[in-house]
Parts: sequence; C-alpha cells; structure tokens
Amino acid sequence: MYNRSDSQLSSFNIKSFFIEWIFLIFFLLILSIFVSFMLFHQNEDILKREEDRLLTQAKILNDNLLNQINSIEQALLSTRGIIEKDGLSDKKSKDHVEEHLKTYVKVLPYLRAFVALDKNGEVIATSREDILGFNYSSREYFSNIKNNPSKGKLYVNRPYKTLLGAWTINLALMLSDEKGDFNGVIFAVFEPLQLMKTLESVFYANDMRSSIIHGDGTLFLMAPKKDEVLGIKINTENSFLYKHKLGNKLNSIYKGKTFIANDNRLVAFYTVNPQNIDVDSSLYITVSRDLNALYVNIRTEIYIVVALMIILILSSIIGLYLLQRKRYFSRIKEIEQEEEKRKILETYAYIDSMTQIANRRYFDQFLDKEWRYCQRNKKNLCIVLIDIDNFKLYNDRYGHQAGDECLKKVARVLDDNLNRSHDFIARYGGEEFICILPNTNIEDAKVICEKLRVEIENLKIPHEDSKTSNVVTISIGISCTIPNENIEMNDLIRKADNALYLSKKAGRNKLSVEL
Repeated sequence: MYNRSDSQLSSFNIKSFFIEWIFLIFFLLILSIFVSFMLFHQNEDILKREEDRLLTQAKILNDNLLNQINSIEQALLSTRGIIEKDGLSDKKSKDHVEEHLKTYVKVLPYLRAFVALDKNGEVIATSREDILGFNYSSREYFSNIKNNPSKGKLYVNRPYKTLLGAWTINLALMLSDEKGDFNGVIFAVFEPLQLMKTLESVFYANDMRSSIIHGDGTLFLMAPKKDEVLGIKINTENSFLYKHKLGNKLNSIYKGKTFIANDNRLVAFYTVNPQNIDVDSSLYITVSRDLNALYVNIRTEIYIVVALMIILILSSIIGLYLLQRKRYFSRIKEIEQEEEKRKILETYAYIDSMTQIANRRYFDQFLDKEWRYCQRNKKNLCIVLIDIDNFKLYNDRYGHQAGDECLKKVARVLDDNLNRSHDFIARYGGEEFICILPNTNIEDAKVICEKLRVEIENLKIPHEDSKTSNVVTISIGISCTIPNENIEMNDLIRKADNALYLSKKAGRNKLSVEL
C-alpha cells in the first residue's frame, strides 16, 4: 500500500507482545496446576487401591487363623472332656487320649504338639513321647492359668521360645477336678513354620511384610523371617499397634515409620476375634508394603511428566520469543520498505498530498503496467471506481476542512483494507477513488468491494444532510475483463464509471457491475 507514514513504526505495539506473554504464562500455569492435580489424585488413587488390597490380604490371614483357632478349640474341648470323664489312671485310658492327640496333630497342619499337664505342671499325656514326664510348672503359660483359672476361657498365651530356640505360641484350656477347681492344663502348640508359610502366601510384591502379634504387644512371627525382632514388645504409645487397639476396630490402616524397622510403610491391621469363644487375649495380623517401593512407578511417571512439562515450558517460551522476534523484524522490514516506497512516490510526485495515497498520474502508469501483464498472462483485471455519497452536501454542512479530514479517513480505510501486495488505490479526483485489482475475477472483486463499503459505513462519520444515511457512505462501480488487443484501458474505466452511475441511481451506498 502507499499511504504509510512515519507513524507506522510507532504503530508497532509492544503491548500486544506483552499480552501474548501473559496468556502463555497463564496457560502454562493452568496446565501445571491441572497436571499437578491429576498426579495428586492418581497418587491418592494408588494409595487407596493399595490400602484395599492390604486389608483384603490381612482378612485372608485373619480368616485362616480364625479357622485354625476354632478347630484347635474344638479339639481341646473334646480332649478335655475325655480326660475329665475317664481320667488317666490306667494305661488304656492314657493310650486312648494320646492316640487322640496324635490324630489331631496329623489332621491340623498348624499344630506342632498337644500336651496335657497335671496340676503340678508335669506332662501326663502328649502327642510327642520325647517330652513325657517333663515338668513345665515354671512356664508362664502354666502359672498364668493356675493363678487365673477359668473353666470357660481359651487362653492365648504369650509367645515363648522352645527348648530348640524357636518362637511359638499355644492355646490352652484349664483342666478341673470334680469340684471344678484347677487340676492342670491342656494346650496346643502352634507350628511356626506352617504359620510362616501362611504369612508368605499373601505376598504379591517383593517389599511386603506380614506378622502376628500377641495381644500384649509381643511380636510372635514375621515374614520374611527376622529372628532378631521376635519377642519384642511393640505396643508403645507411638506405635501403629497402640493406635489400632485404641481405635477398638476390627481393621485399620496406617502410613508412616514402623516401630521395628523405622521404615516408611503402609500397614494394614486385623484383629483376630473368634466368635463365641471367650479368649483371654487377642491376636493381631499385619500386612504391609514399603511406601518407597509402592510409589516407584508413580514417581517414575511424575519424573516423566515433569520432564515433559519442562520441555513444553522451555519450547513454548523459546518458540514465542522466536516468533515475536521474527514478527518484529518482519514488521520493521515491511515498514522500512513501505517507507522507502512512499519516499520514492513523494520524490516523483506520485502521492496525493492530502490523502497520502497514489495520485492519478501514478495510477495511469500502474494501470498500463498491470494491463500489459494481465494481457500477456491472460489474467483478469478489475477496475473499481468509488465515490463518496453526497460529498458536496457534506462540505456545505461541515466545511471544507472537515471535508478534507473525511477524505483522509476514507482513503486510509480503503488503503488498509486492500491487503494484497499487488492491489492498488489512488485518488482519482475530488471525492472519487479508483482501485486496480489484478488477477481478480468479478466475484472476488465484489467481495472485496462490499468489505470496503461496510468498513467506510462503520467509520460512522456523521453526515446529517446525506440523502442516503446519517453517516458517510460510498457508492462503487466495478468492471472486469481479461485485457486483449480489442479492448482499450479507457473502455474498462468507462464501464466502471457506468457501474458507479448505476449504484448512485439505485440509491447510493451500493455496488454495481458492468462487464
């Protein structure tokens, strides 16, 4: 275009670049918050799913142990009934009882031994002949029942070390005489190796740990095996066991540092609570996972997402910087080129001094060049004549100075809206303008001209004396042809003038075509 001035350089708006940076920062911030929110909830979902799985595994162990306790209790009751009814005074009765005990040990895989003690703690019947005659009166489980006798209670005794150094636990019932007084103990000893297999059977990850804890807080068994911690009391005030017992729930789950290994774990608790059995102490099942191992997959995913976010942020920043830099220098170059063209036009007096667009002299030269080009390449060439409606009345009402300003505004809008590099506009005389649209068919020309008409109307320059509208409007005439030897340039201009006349005759503020 040809109406650019020194103000073009200052029109380059740095504020638009700043707004783009604000939008980019806002977008990246929202995206970061959204991704963080999703990762947080994914992390919470993983934790919740793992809690459910651990509680399920703990319940499996609980149900298994409950079945064993119920079976052992029935075996103890049956054996106690035989002993209290028939006694062990003769060999036949004793052999009969021991046969029962051995059968129970074979049938119940969790049992290591069945033992009956008299009121002095001496072995009077057992599934293991090697301990017959031993005296266990010094054992805590014997003295506990002797000092706190209860016929209907199942004693879950504190874990203890056997003579072979293995930790075990037993379930016991009190034997009574005909008066109902204490007359001995019958107890079943758990097989720790079998219990260890059961604890390991619920593992689905290498970092898992399970254990059985006595009601007084003594650690009885742990899988994987860790002998040095067995027998330790873990019922301190800050321990998970203490919190679980305090909550008085069947099951619960905790997250944090464990009492034994001081490592971060997710621990599920289950209270082994036999129905319809009066026990003197409960047992507790735990199943846990290492939190660090649990989060290893999500941590890897977080690292990947963070890395991608950093790449996105850096690429967005660099991309916007390079794009704005390219646009900036492109704009500067464009302004410099247009400024150079303007100076050249001014130098050769091709610029209309009032409107700062090309004058009629330059129009004649430009038309001649474009005519020959379109004739040579058999391209369409359109001529557009534009007239400001009722301009004389405008001058009469508002004065010639206002008229000059109106001409400038109209010229600027027309020039700004002819966006193609080969489009041309010039002041043709008075209130008339003329456009050259090379390589343009009639339909495209009509679209371009309608846009020009609407843009002028949208300026809303007041024109109270206009017979067409209360604002300044334009009428447009269009002619179009493919130049050849049989057509003169003036014929095309004449047809555009005829089309302009038709627009005025039809009421102005319109466009018309003559081919």
